[in-house]
Amino acid sequence: MYKIDVYKKYIFDEMSKNKDYDIKDLENFVNFLNSDQAKQLCKYYSCYRKNNVYDFISKGPDNWQKGVIDISDINVGAIHIGVNRYLGENDWSLKKIARDKRICQLEEFKNQGGIHPKMLSFIAKKENRKYTIVDGMHRSIRLACDNKKRFKLIYYRVDG
Repeated sequence: MYKIDVYKKYIFDEMSKNKDYDIKDLENFVNFLNSDQAKQLCKYYSCYRKNNVYDFISKGPDNWQKGVIDISDINVGAIHIGVNRYLGENDWSLKKIARDKRICQLEEFKNQGGIHPKMLSFIAKKENRKYTIVDGMHRSIRLACDNKKRFKLIYYRVDG
């Protein structure tokens, strides 16, 4: 997958949170962004969300990997002070988090309806043999709590 498509993936995921947008119209909008527009909009959303996703994508290679990865090989990153303690108690492991009923019951991760199929892949990094979700932690935790065992990741290796 090309880097420009990763920028667009992030933009789509961020913009789709606004339920007023028709998913097909949103998809068309994002598809027609040129490279400069996609970078700028990705940078805007990343700054707005204070999540450093733009920096992560920008530092990545021109070509990214895609794969379906088992839950036992996936970690999540920090979200915020209100939930990080629970995630840390589970070693940041998505598999362990999914088994922790306290986390699955938190308002932050409660089921809020179906997740659109276009949002079922996640931006991640690969270090050694583990993958860490960079964007999509709330969705991935919700899916894990709903017993999903394999996840589509878009990633690159950060350890050489």
